[in-house]
Amino acid sequence: MKKIIIILFILILFLLIFFISDKRKLTLIERLVKDSTLFIERVINEPINYINNNLKKTSEKQNLYKKYQELKKENEHLKLENNKYAATKRELVSLKDNLNLKNSLIDYNIIDAYVINRNIGYFYNKLIIDKGKKNNIKKDMIVINSKGLIGKIIKVSNYTSVVKLITGVGNNYQIGVYINNEYGLIKKYEKGYFIIEGITSEVNKGDSVLTLGLNSIPSDIPIAYVEKSITDKFNLSKKIYAKPYVNFDNLDYVMVLAL
Repeated sequence: MKKIIIILFILILFLLIFFISDKRKLTLIERLVKDSTLFIERVINEPINYINNNLKKTSEKQNLYKKYQELKKENEHLKLENNKYAATKRELVSLKDNLNLKNSLIDYNIIDAYVINRNIGYFYNKLIIDKGKKNNIKKDMIVINSKGLIGKIIKVSNYTSVVKLITGVGNNYQIGVYINNEYGLIKKYEKGYFIIEGITSEVNKGDSVLTLGLNSIPSDIPIAYVEKSITDKFNLSKKIYAKPYVNFDNLDYVMVLAL
């Protein structure tokens, strides 16, 4: 209790000194007391101010980080919405092209299908669609899209079917085609090109390669366009390199042709 009284007395004394100091010139002791008081006040206030400033900065940093997290989350949502928009736009373009193609294939029943699985790799050249026996899909039916020929059905289950792509052409699977009314064969698919042999007449870059209408494949379905041709050393036959119309790396929707 005595300590508290002493401290209060000292504080009152300091206040009196400050008050009186405005009315008269301070003595040496008063100046020392006043300077000591100011020093003590500064010593006490400095760490308090430092702590307050740091707390303020920390709070500002936390608010900025919170806003950053909110903006980051919003940005992720925008990216997702943008991807959805791009996918929807691609779907609409594909469906519109398919619809236009249907009008030129009036002799066929067309079954729309989605690609649900794709075996990537040269030795596979297959994909799986979401239609099967329950949808009247049968083996050897031809599969196309708005760009051209894709392949044919090789295996059917109740609800899915396996499609062999025309990129799997080879010794056991060749496709009859014609370019400018001359017949040839697609012998193989190599490095992004169909290799066509049997054509002897002149062909030009950009000429269309169309199906001939053999082996249950309807005629006049686009397959590729001529990129270049090489004549053999005897000038008797040509090896034609044709670029496919279909992008086989990006297949979403296909159509199965059924008579």
